[in-house]
Amino acid sequence: MRTVVTASSDLTCFVQTIRRRWPNPFNHRDRARVHMNLTGKQRRHLRALGHHLDPLVQLGKLGLTDGIIAAVDAALEQHELVKVRIGTECPEDRHDVAERLPPLVRAELGQVLGRTLLLYRRHPKEPKISLPKA
Repeated sequence: MRTVVTASSDLTCFVQTIRRRWPNPFNHRDRARVHMNLTGKQRRHLRALGHHLDPLVQLGKLGLTDGIIAAVDAALEQHELVKVRIGTECPEDRHDVAERLPPLVRAELGQVLGRTLLLYRRHPKEPKISLPKA
């Protein structure tokens, strides 16, 4: 991890440190470093299923906290496919949250659309969603 120190505020230093710690799954150079086992066809299927869902978890002015992580984990345990809404007052960038949240809850990122994330985690015992073959 490399920390960049600038003359601006401490928040800028923190944000730059976080961006260097987690690779960007949407950047073709960083894709090899991110463990992604969903194909494009499977992601498209999940986007179609998630289109009519309402967000179950919302990030507020405190950002990504342990409570949010626990709520997303519980929602994924029950539903398998969950929408997470990032509020406008959230101090963190939506792409930073999209990079950090899925590994913390052992989920796959299906989509980032605006300020909404679509997360998928297969239920270990009773899966409700069947994905198309790869």
